[in-house]
Amino acid sequence: MATKIAFTTLRADNFEPLFWSAHWQRLERSFTYFTGKSLAGEKDVLKRLQKHWQQFPDTIVRLDLCADGSIELNSRALLCRDDEPGIKARFSSTALLPREFPYWLKAGDYSARFEEREKARGQGCDEIIFCDPQGRVCEATVSNLIWSDGEKFYTPKSSDFFLQGITVSLMLEKFPNYFCQADFYPTDVYQAKNAWLVNAVTGTQRLTEIDHIVFAKRVPQLDLDQLYWELVKRDRDARHE
Repeated sequence: MATKIAFTTLRADNFEPLFWSAHWQRLERSFTYFTGKSLAGEKDVLKRLQKHWQQFPDTIVRLDLCADGSIELNSRALLCRDDEPGIKARFSSTALLPREFPYWLKAGDYSARFEEREKARGQGCDEIIFCDPQGRVCEATVSNLIWSDGEKFYTPKSSDFFLQGITVSLMLEKFPNYFCQADFYPTDVYQAKNAWLVNAVTGTQRLTEIDHIVFAKRVPQLDLDQLYWELVKRDRDARHE
């Protein structure tokens, strides 16, 4: 059995992988990072994904990249929905350790995070947000964090402690004037009017509160959902050019 070295997780959009180009680029970079070689087979993997979603449309697919250049597809049910209620979160008392991989490379063991999140869910909290040893805000269990003061969006700058996800990376690339990236602390997030968790599978999930600090339901003049669906629209247009 080939050794798995990295992975990426995908959601379907009209039976095609959403933000496919960015996902494949991450796999290519990951393969080069580990082996010094170029990754081939994009068209074959894309066909496999399309065939899978035609048979099992309500699934998430994880692509596991192996050291020999092969890619394994593993799926699970798509449980999240775009109309889910808001999320209650809290900051963890456990600081993240430095990642052994670059900020863009998705690999490693997330089991300890999942265990902490499950414990929190048993106590009426939906999600955990982690900081680094200096107390700077990093990310949630498997999502990035974005918040707004009603005039601008804020998100932690890339560091050695967390993965910068594809969706947030695309937002920063396509809409740079809307965002501020810097070192932030929980006290900065507590001042937000709105906050969201973001990843490639769930899209934008609205936070209703963090550590019992309650956020507004919506700020009409600046809403992250609008940027997300603009990204989706651009991705759909690019796939059909």
